[in-house]
Amino acid sequence: MNKWGIIGLLVFIYLVALVVLLPARFVLQFVQPPAEVEWGAVSGSIWSGQIGTLRVQDITLREIDWRLSPLALVVGRAQVSLHIGDHPDNIITGQGELRMSSSTLAVEALNLHGRVADLATLSPVPSPFALQGEFSLNLTHYQWGQPLCSELNGQVQVNNAALQIGRNWEELGDFNADLNCENGRIIALLDDANRLGLTADAEIWAQGARAEFSINPPPEAPRAIRNLMDVLPPEARQTQRLNFTF
Repeated sequence: MNKWGIIGLLVFIYLVALVVLLPARFVLQFVQPPAEVEWGAVSGSIWSGQIGTLRVQDITLREIDWRLSPLALVVGRAQVSLHIGDHPDNIITGQGELRMSSSTLAVEALNLHGRVADLATLSPVPSPFALQGEFSLNLTHYQWGQPLCSELNGQVQVNNAALQIGRNWEELGDFNADLNCENGRIIALLDDANRLGLTADAEIWAQGARAEFSINPPPEAPRAIRNLMDVLPPEARQTQRLNFTF
């Protein structure tokens, strides 16, 4: 190899090393996030790093790690593995994989976990009772489409749910809801095999959401729940409908 070949090889190695070691904070200073999004304490490289703090409106997450696959870039696709650490300030923790190309945006193997009490603080309809339990969101596959999705296969689970009535906590058991996509909208359908006799379904689109639910506690439901339903008007057992606008 002549000297020009050696020089060219050294320049190539230098450029590769420069890209591989390029600090993430250097790249992000050229990215203008939306007004409601802020991040800070970025460390690592563009291939593997961490966002110390991510704030989206009133939600703050800490210790978000990412790993970008170089091999996926070779075929014109970005593939990013994400992990949200178990920080005391985080209302959710978990991991998943984000895949992007010129025509698609997909999420694979997303698993998020958190506490029901924390999630309830984000609800547009405040709960009249204190809640306990753990929730998990598991998406096997999600693909973006108009207005919200083109493909979706997932499930929401709530385990060890409990409701405070007076000074006592009443155990409500576990709840499971399947998630899918219909006509670009996200559909959630609750499995009615639960201790409360609760049936529910919800539909979410870009501008709003609607939910329908009814409750008819079976004999094995907690006594306090059955007593509460007995003092409510008969309309309380009928299907209730809620509508939200974003």
